[in-house]
Amino acid sequence: TVFLVFSACAEAEPAVEDVLRPVRYEQVYSTGGTRPRSFSGIARAAVESRLSFKVAGTVQKIAVQVGDRVRAGQLIAEIDPTDFRLQVQRAEASLEQAKAQSLQAEQNNKRIGLLYENRNASRSDLDAARAAAKSAAAHVQAMEKQLELAQRQLGYTRLTAPTSGAIATVNVEPNENVQPGTAIAQMTSGANIE
Repeated sequence: TVFLVFSACAEAEPAVEDVLRPVRYEQVYSTGGTRPRSFSGIARAAVESRLSFKVAGTVQKIAVQVGDRVRAGQLIAEIDPTDFRLQVQRAEASLEQAKAQSLQAEQNNKRIGLLYENRNASRSDLDAARAAAKSAAAHVQAMEKQLELAQRQLGYTRLTAPTSGAIATVNVEPNENVQPGTAIAQMTSGANIE
């Protein structure tokens, strides 16, 4: 038996090297808030009230400072009430005078009515007496409303907090003259933020 051995005369093949290709990648971060972020903006209370008087006058007293917490109805500022008290007194005196004139006109109306029934007064006298009594009664009602208005204006000399909150700004000083609608203080209230 003959064995032939063939040996490979060919050269051994070189091993194939893997070619590295570039790969695009990104590093992923957890979004649990570990990265600090900052944004520009302004935060303010959702409810801001600019408080002002309804009447003109000289500021006599400022009862709050910036940052004070206030409750509903608490005094914020006060205008000198002297002129407004005098107006109330004048209205009270005018009302008393109108009541006296009305009483006199009503008594005169009754007296003229009795005279008319006895035929000692004319129809025009009776009509004039009735008209005077009605006019005097209407004058009393007008003076009552005048007194009510004077009392309300006296009440407007005290500026109070409409709700509970905090004082953000105070815009005036004592002895300063202010007009109706001039912002005296700014108050923030409510838990919401804009």
